[in-house]
Amino acid sequence: MMEKIEEEILFLEASSPEELDKSLMSLSQEGAAGKWRPAALSISGPKVIVRRFHLTDVPPKDVKHYLQSEALELTSLTSDDIELDYKITHTDEHNVKGVYACMPKKDLEEYLMVLDDKELNPLLATEHFLACVNALCQQEKIGQGRVGFLLFSPGKVINLFVSNNRECDLLRKIPYEDFGEAQKEIVQSLRSASAKGWPKHYDIIYYTGPFEDIDALKSAVKKIFKTELEECSVVYNPRAFLSEEGQYSLNLLNKHAFTLRQSRAIRMGMNIVLGLCLLNAAVTGLQLALKGRTIAKIKSSYQASEYQRAVELSKEIKK
Repeated sequence: MMEKIEEEILFLEASSPEELDKSLMSLSQEGAAGKWRPAALSISGPKVIVRRFHLTDVPPKDVKHYLQSEALELTSLTSDDIELDYKITHTDEHNVKGVYACMPKKDLEEYLMVLDDKELNPLLATEHFLACVNALCQQEKIGQGRVGFLLFSPGKVINLFVSNNRECDLLRKIPYEDFGEAQKEIVQSLRSASAKGWPKHYDIIYYTGPFEDIDALKSAVKKIFKTELEECSVVYNPRAFLSEEGQYSLNLLNKHAFTLRQSRAIRMGMNIVLGLCLLNAAVTGLQLALKGRTIAKIKSSYQASEYQRAVELSKEIKK
């Protein structure tokens, strides 16, 4: 779990709702998690999927449809059961390129329930590796030229990103069992990305996170790619992290205008209003029924001949 507090926004990273809850309990005890404090959450782990996309001859307005179809195949869910956001990073006459992230709606709501229970106001939920990449772009570490970035995560997973003039050439998660397998996959992925365009060489390759055999990996990268593998720190800029203008800023909460607590309050209010409307309709209907019965009773209390006699008497009085 990692958090950074800056400009009143609480930055959180978690791989499970349980981990998030445990960390927030500690922050609450320290007084760092104030009531309804705005929060930004980056989620790691297999529940959230992040992919690069490259579509040919597809209008930008149809991109979401294509990405949803791919996401549904990856998750085996329906469109109502998934949250998805995407960012187009390049378009030309025939190509649309960018990145997208998705995760099951049920799993995302479990994270939101934790934030809601702790009385925090979620502004953003994104995939952790993309948050790191976006932060490095803001730090201008990922700019012109070909740049690589490795994030070593717990659970023996390597996140790999390759940029060519700020455009994503490769975005991959690499699970591994031992160092030899990890190094082989990293080298093959870096070679594959550099083979697709120009320039072929890497200006630099950054990394962050613990890796047991990092010295051996540095030697291999320097020997094969003639470049340095340099450690870097990821510094989140609040405005850049939440801004839609970020190169790789995605928000899985883009369809959530309210917190879960606010949504429940709105639904409760709507149910109360609907109930009052139904009650008013029932009362009005009962009143109309009672008036109808009264009218019918009055009508049945006299005969037509009596009515005619009353009319004749009224005429005589007027004479």
